[in-house]
Amino acid sequence: MRLVVVENDPLLRKVIAEVLRRDGMQIIAEPSNGKDALKIIRQEHPDLILTDCDMPGGGGIELVQRLRASGDRTPVVMLSGQSEPGTIARATAAGVNRYLIKPVSAELLTMALKQTWFDVAA
Repeated sequence: MRLVVVENDPLLRKVIAEVLRRDGMQIIAEPSNGKDALKIIRQEHPDLILTDCDMPGGGGIELVQRLRASGDRTPVVMLSGQSEPGTIARATAAGVNRYLIKPVSAELLTMALKQTWFDVAA
């Protein structure tokens, strides 16, 4: 599975990418914001996107809105520290396939990514 990991915290981005690589996933890019991620996603066509919600330079909800508006249906898992129902509802309405609240275990993260991929691919 080819993933783009979008996270503005460089240490967390590195840890997430390493965990996913150890589980056999291919991380094709690690942008720090939605604006950069959009360019990469349009060029690389990943199998799945893991994105943070709030980031300087373009957040995850805006990223998903732009993808969906252009017809891109790549599955998206949002990993966020925001647990407010309004934020989760906005993310879901934008087209996020799964919403996880930080902190999350490595096992739960990898399971959620795989399940999202299988749900969409089925």
